[in-house]
Amino acid sequence: MDKSWMKITNRRSREYLDGVQQFLNFASNHAHLDGKISCPCKNCVHTNSWPIDVVKAHLVSKGICRGYNPWIFNGESSSAKTSTEIPNSHVQENPIEYADLRDMLHDMFPIQDMASGPTEEVPSVHQPTEGPSEGPNEDALLFMKLLKDANQPCYEGCKHFRKLSAIVHLYHMKCLNGWTNKSFTMLLEFLLDFLPSNAKLPKDCYEAKKIIKDLGLSYEKIHACPKDCILYWKDNANLEACPNCNLSR
Repeated sequence: MDKSWMKITNRRSREYLDGVQQFLNFASNHAHLDGKISCPCKNCVHTNSWPIDVVKAHLVSKGICRGYNPWIFNGESSSAKTSTEIPNSHVQENPIEYADLRDMLHDMFPIQDMASGPTEEVPSVHQPTEGPSEGPNEDALLFMKLLKDANQPCYEGCKHFRKLSAIVHLYHMKCLNGWTNKSFTMLLEFLLDFLPSNAKLPKDCYEAKKIIKDLGLSYEKIHACPKDCILYWKDNANLEACPNCNLSR
């Protein structure tokens, strides 16, 4: 599936609009029971799910997260290949999703705007030669930590998952299948006992959620009218009944 349209800056171009429709056609086949899909626009970053037409409006007006490939929050397998990938005979050592996570991090934290010191994992950024040297700011530190997790194997000898990709995929399954926080914690505890002792996984759901939140992939539950008239959000956040049908919140 050709996803080159995701890098087009002109969101009114035919190529971009056709690409958005391609995405919507794919995502609609994996929609929630209420017909909504996870929104990958640059503002929502999967924190909200909306009807198809709302997601389309967001993608046209705000743009899509360019690092979002594969579309794992809209039903695509993490191992899915795009038409722009290299042939199997020249497959890279690391599966494509690891590079995509790094692309997502660079989109979230423009490293050229940060002052970060050199590390083994992150390219050095030149510091001013005059005046006192300042350490990396909070965004730079968070970027370096996430990038390290994106490069670090889930455990020694693991060839298929890095620490960050493993957490994202596990949390994705939690959301898709409606697992409770308690059941997700039980799964993580089992995996930590089952995998080698050097496995790099969070110990519970709370720790996993903190990492997901750092990636901008957290979500907020918003009450809705039982008849889908309104969302109890923004100007409606404090209402106790729907202003359209008068049903109690």
